[in-house]
Amino acid sequence: MINEINRRRARCNYKDLRPLERLTCEILENARRPLSTNEVADYTNMSWSTAKKHLENLSKRDIGVHSHKRGRTDLWFIEENKA
Repeated sequence: MINEINRRRARCNYKDLRPLERLTCEILENARRPLSTNEVADYTNMSWSTAKKHLENLSKRDIGVHSHKRGRTDLWFIEENKA
């Protein structure tokens, strides 16, 4: 399970983020729990596919955005890198 203390203290590394990626990170930082792709899309006024694309790109860039599968749903959160 996600370490709640580390998740709350973690912040995205905003270096070289585009505006929609920055907004996506801010939504995840302020969330009290992991959010589904659909919730991120709703909060950012993006389509589901656009939100999914940004979340996957942020996750691949190793800036702190991670996902956890619950059934068929991806739950997205920010966690401190252990490196």
